[in-house]
Amino acid sequence: MAHALAGQCFPAPHSGRNRPVPWAPALRFEIAATGLVVLVAVLVAGAVARSGGDEASTWSWTAVWLLLSLALGIRPPVRSLRTNLEAPLLAGGLTLIGSVVLDQAVPVVPSMPTHLVLLGALSTTAALLRTLLTVACRPRSVALVLDGSELEAPRATPHRLPVRIGPGILKDPSALARVLMLSVEQFDAEYVDLCPGIDPRTATGLVWELRARGVSVRLPLMGIPVRGSRLSAVTAPGSTLLVLAPPVQSLRVRVLKRTVDVLGALLLLLVLSPLLVAVAWVIHRDDPGPVLFRQERVGLGGRTFRIWKFRTMCVDADARLAALLRAQGREGTPLFKVEDDPRITRPGRVLRRYSIDELPQLLNVLDGSMSLVGPRPQRPAEVALYTGHAAHRLGVRPGMTGLWQVSGRSNLPWQKAQELDVFYAHNWSLALDLTIIGRTVRAVLAADGAV
Repeated sequence: MAHALAGQCFPAPHSGRNRPVPWAPALRFEIAATGLVVLVAVLVAGAVARSGGDEASTWSWTAVWLLLSLALGIRPPVRSLRTNLEAPLLAGGLTLIGSVVLDQAVPVVPSMPTHLVLLGALSTTAALLRTLLTVACRPRSVALVLDGSELEAPRATPHRLPVRIGPGILKDPSALARVLMLSVEQFDAEYVDLCPGIDPRTATGLVWELRARGVSVRLPLMGIPVRGSRLSAVTAPGSTLLVLAPPVQSLRVRVLKRTVDVLGALLLLLVLSPLLVAVAWVIHRDDPGPVLFRQERVGLGGRTFRIWKFRTMCVDADARLAALLRAQGREGTPLFKVEDDPRITRPGRVLRRYSIDELPQLLNVLDGSMSLVGPRPQRPAEVALYTGHAAHRLGVRPGMTGLWQVSGRSNLPWQKAQELDVFYAHNWSLALDLTIIGRTVRAVLAADGAV
């Protein structure tokens, strides 16, 4: 529940020996992470030595790996398994290079297979342990909520505490800091999240007032979340400028994505060919008519193309759509979904439940009109109803699966689906694509939210 703290007076933050030390949470994290890594290193090194590796050299190179890994970045904040892997793997690589070089003069280095097993086990285990620690030690934040704001207030969670304030208190950073400090200390928070539209001078004053507690201030930058790699800061006389790089991947990454699309589509068509033939036979047997269905959709750059699908509806489905939408009062929405759609055939319900009807779109992936991962292509009539940033989703190639499909599929409201697609358009990467593919497999097997 958000606190109604506006207009109240609070004493200055307590001081003295009981005041929380600003770096205490970071130090606790550091000690825990380091201790676990050392423990794993000792256990693995001992196991390698007992299994035949030279004991003295195994322990010495383990010590080298530990020192390098700690020096290269075992410290908070850690945000993902990938970032957790960077320091241990870099340390392992440097250690491996050093061992190979020294092996030419000092023949006490363990054998290459033994060393690779040792470094791989240490680095991977250390990264996993640090990732678990990151989740367990997730920092807490106090979120500033301005009374009367039209923006939706953040929800209270075990890691976030909303604090409501009146507009008048924003003019006095010292008073605002006292209001926030009470919640920061009660909640043991490490961050204060400011509300959108706050005056930069107020934010600067608040940072200064909170410095004794070691609390960092986080500023909302824009409505669409962006990758940290696209952000940088430039200090100019009298101001600091935030540089937001354009949401464009390098040619190498785009070529690699296209290569993955083509090879993945060919492999899936080959592996799934028996299933595709069986589905075609079932569709034709149940309802004589075309097995495949083609429909105009809007793709990259607003260009239209014809999408392939297994037919899951009666032959006159498009002609009946307008009447059904009108009957359900949904004709003005940008996501043409009919509840309990009577046009769907008996096999069509099964095909849709497990998204098998989408498999012919592998042909669209091969011809370049679609990708394996991207925003779902929509009809021209739906695109005509776009508002706000929704058109940004047309800036990337549409996909067979996307971020909103693995976040609730057809159960999501249109506004939320739009936000997820726009986020993908601004932040797509190969790593995100692989994550979406993995979550798609899980969602399809669970028939989660399919229509």
